[in-house]
Formats: sequence, C-alpha cells, structure tokens
Amino acid sequence: MTTRTPTPIRSLELPARQLTWTRIGTALGYTTTEAQRAEIRTALEQMDWRDPTELAELLDVMPARQMIAALFYGRAWALHHAAVTTLPADRAGRSRRLIGLRAVTGERYVLLHAGYEVIELLHDSPTIQAVAR
Repeated sequence: MTTRTPTPIRSLELPARQLTWTRIGTALGYTTTEAQRAEIRTALEQMDWRDPTELAELLDVMPARQMIAALFYGRAWALHHAAVTTLPADRAGRSRRLIGLRAVTGERYVLLHAGYEVIELLHDSPTIQAVAR
C-alpha cells in the first residue's frame, strides 16, 4: 500500500507595485488625505510617458533640474521616460504640475512642481507579490 503525500500549495508570484509616500509631502500637507493621494495616483496613471529629451524645457530648468539630479545622481542614463501633467490650482490659487520620472529599473518618482519649489511626493517601485494558488 502506497501513501501519497499531499502536494504543498505553491504560491504564484505576480508583479506588483510598492507605493511610498514621502515624509516631506505629508508634512507639508500635499499628501495627508486620501483624496489628495487619489488625485495624484489618478494623474500618475493618466500620464503620457515620453523620452526625457522631449520635455527638456521643463526638466532642465531650476528647481526641477536639481531634484532630478539628486534622484539620479551619478546615473543620469537611468532616466528612461518622463511625463508632465497639470493639477487643478490649490486653495491659494497657485498652479501645480506633477512631473513623473521613470527609471530603467521600473521605479517611478512623482514630483510636485509648485512654481518656486519641487518636492518629491511619491516613490513607486516594482515588486513581486506572492499569491497562494
């Protein structure tokens, strides 16, 4: 008489994304509520990703240039795609623009350009999620 050992449940690995909201964005009140975060996530999904050279007039000016240089320090070649979208004006009536940066590794950065300052709001990186079968 032979006994069968049950086959263990294997997990299925699926690609997923890990969203990390930055402390500075939260501390300054740009990403404190779920409505603010949903607005940014929606804008991120609707971005038209392009070659960074096509958006050079926006990416190569201060203060965006300094933030991009800090994020891709020593590896400027890693900036694969960029995108820009406009958000509705804030409560003070200031225009706001989101800058999306996509690295060759699949990581995405979302920056808020509020005229005189650029702040990193979101770091989005690829990950693997194990799901039981």
